[in-house]
Parts: sequence; C-alpha cells; structure tokens
Amino acid sequence: MAELRAVIFYDRDGTRYYRCPRCGMLFKNSKDYTRHVNRSHGHLFR
Repeated sequence: MAELRAVIFYDRDGTRYYRCPRCGMLFKNSKDYTRHVNRSHGHLFR
C-alpha cells in the first residue's frame, strides 16, 4: 500500500505546517491534511 507523507515545516513563530507533496497545498493541522489526501488523492490507494 502506498503512503503519502506530509512535508512538515515550521515558520519563524514555531507554527507547524503540513504540505502535500503531490499538489503543494498547505495545511495548519494534520486532520485537514489527512482529509485532503483521502479526498483528493484517495484513488492512488485503491
């Protein structure tokens, strides 16, 4: 099974951001990132 790992980085305030490696969208929390991957890139895992 494939896995789509988030690119995690921090801004200068220390806020954690998640970037989708496939399309480049940014998310502030992992729940939103997971939801995006399942909806937008879920066809890769079927």
